[in-house]
Parts: sequence; structure tokens; C-alpha cells
Amino acid sequence: KGKFSFYANGFNEMDLKSQPFLQTLSDTVAKIDALRMSGDQSAIYKNARVQDQYNPDRIMYIKEIVGMQEIYVYASDPSVKSVFYEVFFSNVGYGNGSYTQSVSGANGKVFEYVGYGFGDYEPFEVLAAPKRLNTANLGFSITEDNRKIGLEYVISSLDKNLDFPYGLKESPFLNSSLNSIFSKELIILIGEDDNNPNAVGLRRNSIVDLQGDNRFDRAGNFFLSAQNLANQEDYTFNWNKFTVSNAAHDLTPIANFAINLLYQ
Repeated sequence: KGKFSFYANGFNEMDLKSQPFLQTLSDTVAKIDALRMSGDQSAIYKNARVQDQYNPDRIMYIKEIVGMQEIYVYASDPSVKSVFYEVFFSNVGYGNGSYTQSVSGANGKVFEYVGYGFGDYEPFEVLAAPKRLNTANLGFSITEDNRKIGLEYVISSLDKNLDFPYGLKESPFLNSSLNSIFSKELIILIGEDDNNPNAVGLRRNSIVDLQGDNRFDRAGNFFLSAQNLANQEDYTFNWNKFTVSNAAHDLTPIANFAINLLYQ
């Protein structure tokens, strides 16, 4: 009677771990450990390398104690009896650092300690982790009597070497835009049997498990949290939630339920 169409799409985008951009992973093991321990932040790696001897082709530093604090001082005299270091500095913005650039020579930039809050550099390296984005969507549409209806099922994940963005923090949605989002007619379908805590592809960690240890509980928690926030902010809430019986994490029974719902 009507025209039925089905479609599926997938997308994968990732940085190559073997080709870091604008950074080198020398001291690879230590830097990878720093990235692994960084959680949802960029990794801070104190990169001060001890040198066997003074290297005139590099900017060398020695350590000194100033006010109970150990600092790096430019070593202009190779005859000084001290341990020499090659130090990597990062720009952290004025007022956030302890060092400032004093001179720039043929073999690099020289940084001078000026006290915390008076500089814009710190003696560490900021490591950016490789990122990966995966998306997949399945859907169908029915065109009949000059109208088109359908259902689309989308799965996505953004792995930034971080915990998955489970909340609104750092999301593109501001609180001011939630009113518009909550006012849209959204139907959430949950399979009542989609409650396996060990399901394939189900992400588990101490953060996401606060929302539930299975997809059914997480979907319910998502809807309830949105509803409570809308009530708290006095926003219009036009979302609805339906539980589909005899359905787990399977498109077919969810799609059949959606078709019946659309044709009611």
C-alpha cells in the first residue's frame, strides 16, 4: 500500500595513536602511563630530562632552591659543576604560570622563573590523547498518502581517553537550551528484557553504573532525571516513555511497537 524503505549507516573517526599531532611520545611508556592515569583530563607530564653532560646545541638548566621551592635556572656556564637538564615548558596563560620567556636563541627559548602567578609557562608537557568517534544508525520509513513516517535507531560513542560524557558537563547543551529540548515531542522506547548487566557492548565503570548496571535501568533513570529537571526549572516537558514487553536490545520488536504507536 505504501512505499517502505530501510537504511543503515556507520561512521568511524579516530586519531592514529602512532602519529600524534604536535607532540612526541618519546619516553613512551611513562607518557602513556600518564595518559592512562589522567582520566577525563589532559595528561600533565613533567618532562625534565637529565643530561649526561652540557649540550651546547640545547637549552640547558640546573636546579636551584628559591624560598623552599626547587626551580629550574638557565645554565649559561658549561663549566658549572652541576646536573644539567633539558626542560620542556608549556604555555598555561598569563597569571597561571611561574616562568616567562626571557630570550630566544638559535637553539631554542630560554625561560626564567618569576614566581607563581606572574608568569605564563610551567615546566611540564600537556599530552593530548587520541580520540575516537563511532556512530551507527538503522531506520525505516513509510511513505503513504503524501506523508512520511519512520523510526531511526542510533548508537554512538565518543571515546576521548575519558570517561564517557554521561552528564551535561562539557556537552553542547546549555541549561538555557534545555527548555527547547524538553518541549519537543520525544518518545523513548525501552525493552523490558534489556536488563542484562553483562550485555555485549554495554559500558561498565564506576561512573556510568551510578545510572544503573543495565540499559533498562539507565533508560528509566535518564527519563526520570530529565523529567525532574524540567519540573525543577518549570520547563514544558513533552517527552513520553513506553516499555516494550518481550523485547531486549533488539530493533525488530521495538520497531513493531513504534509502527503501532505511529498508526494509532
